[in-house]
Amino acid sequence: MKQELAAVGKFADEGRDAYAIERKDTVMAILRMQQPEHRWETFTVDHVDCGPGSREGDNYMSIIKRVVAHCNGKTRDGRTHVFTISLIFKRQITNPNRRKLFRCDAAFENEITAYTSIIPILRRISPYKLPYPECFTAGSDDHGDRIVLEDLTTKGYAMVDRRIGLSFAQCCAVIKELAKLHALSLILKHLHPAQYGDVCAKVREIVFCAEAADFYTHSLETSLRGALDSLRYSNQAGDLDLEGPIKANRGSDRSAVPHHVAHRVRRRGRIVARHLPRRHLGQ
Repeated sequence: MKQELAAVGKFADEGRDAYAIERKDTVMAILRMQQPEHRWETFTVDHVDCGPGSREGDNYMSIIKRVVAHCNGKTRDGRTHVFTISLIFKRQITNPNRRKLFRCDAAFENEITAYTSIIPILRRISPYKLPYPECFTAGSDDHGDRIVLEDLTTKGYAMVDRRIGLSFAQCCAVIKELAKLHALSLILKHLHPAQYGDVCAKVREIVFCAEAADFYTHSLETSLRGALDSLRYSNQAGDLDLEGPIKANRGSDRSAVPHHVAHRVRRRGRIVARHLPRRHLGQ
């Protein structure tokens, strides 16, 4: 049964096999766009293998698939080449209620905008390589919205087990890469303000806004309780004051975020910062 959806997505088909919709002609069209124009005399995809692109539970806001294309090509010099290309396909989840709850349509639209409009601009002004996979295409087709990326596992990348989590060194590496990203956005803002304004206008806020306040407040509170429980467990020496009162600063808020939302966000940010071990803050 197909249900027509508003906004970004086109259809949700609850009965389909999510890992079997990427047809050979679809994959071949994408790959042909990426191949050098004069390299091949003929280029075909014989067949494709399609399966999960991540472990169960690692992702809930989209369907991630690994699509392996078995290719056959003949170059201009007459030589025949047989090879495989692995791609990552991201699709919208099919359940309309989950899409509405997690605001998946807006999130997917933002991700398409990031790969088509934002990352290319940041790469042009960046003095260093940005940690993003190559995007082959991002937009819509007959099955709805899609993003097709290079498969980084072919370069040795592996997802960390979310049940184990990241080490402190890994967290530092992530923060450093995020710092580069934020630095580039500031460079764009100050050196190219008009272009920065155009980019910002294409992005929709999906977390710190009135529409998402109820859902994300609960989510943040749950995460906060988990963080505090972890700190209590490790606070054997009693160095951390985990029971003291938390005072919220109701200073002027001139942002576009509603006051009650901004207040809750500021309060939670201070709680987390207040209880971080000082040795980590100083490193």
